[in-house]
Amino acid sequence: MNLINQNVKHNKYGIGKIIEQCTTRITIEFPSRTAKFDYPSAFEKCLIIEDEKLHVSLIKEIKNHETVTEDKIVSERINKLDLTKTVRSNVNKDEPYFRNINIQKVRKDNESRIKHQIDQRGVKYLIHFTRIENLHSILQKGLVPISDLNRLKIDFVHNDDMRLDGQLDCTSCSVDFPNDRLFYVFREQKFRGTKWVVLKINKDILFSPTNIAFFCYTNAAHVLPKTANKAELCTSLAFEKMYSDEIITKDNKIINRSLQRLNSSMTTDPQAEILISGTIETKYIATINFYKEGDIEYYRSIYGSDLLDMNDYVVEPDLFRNRNDLLY
Repeated sequence: MNLINQNVKHNKYGIGKIIEQCTTRITIEFPSRTAKFDYPSAFEKCLIIEDEKLHVSLIKEIKNHETVTEDKIVSERINKLDLTKTVRSNVNKDEPYFRNINIQKVRKDNESRIKHQIDQRGVKYLIHFTRIENLHSILQKGLVPISDLNRLKIDFVHNDDMRLDGQLDCTSCSVDFPNDRLFYVFREQKFRGTKWVVLKINKDILFSPTNIAFFCYTNAAHVLPKTANKAELCTSLAFEKMYSDEIITKDNKIINRSLQRLNSSMTTDPQAEILISGTIETKYIATINFYKEGDIEYYRSIYGSDLLDMNDYVVEPDLFRNRNDLLY
């Protein structure tokens, strides 16, 4: 779609005019600056065409293109996942469930129940923390799993160079608040003096047709060896288990939910995680949260402002503190 000379509105720069356009980028001249944006994804995040009919038409075109490619992408990503891998010696692999499991059917059968559970609990976001050095690449390419980062030879700084869960085709997220214990170890012990950001990810990623969500009630490295088939972790039962009244952690500690000062969206175990397969596209990144203003200036001094200004970002030090509703 030709958008040259069209006026657009940006959530920070105001009204501007499109002066250049190619297949993947557009250039817009604003009163205060000239900036480049990814095309067409910027129109799903931060740009609105003043011509309302043209804007609606462009969004339809984007959605139609996504629909055409979704089935192919889903098929490719599911084929890459070893969904029938069992790590439990007492599982009967001849049982029909384990032979004929269909991950798409499991997701479809459970989707409405999981959506209801999310609404009931008031879940707003998934949370992922990462080194500030990774942010520029994330804003360009999305949250790319380690297996693809290595395959595509994309530079990145390891958050967790051990990844004991072994799920390198997935990104680990928590619900509404970071895994504060692990986050503290990384920031204050293992990588002391480094800078971090916390990404709030739209909960709609759980129902993305091009990603798969696996719900782990505690640390995934503890859950997966006890799971006969990863498809079991895509169910509403697996989601609700993250909110069980009582959970035994990987350290054999018992957490009793009724004894905690937990709001309804907080998982019983702070180490509960949701593994998201494939790349989490930038459109699902709701907010970039920095610890302090100086970290924003640090990022700008190295990577510039263009990509950052296309997104919502705030200083939110509370996300860098402990989950103080826990009593143990």
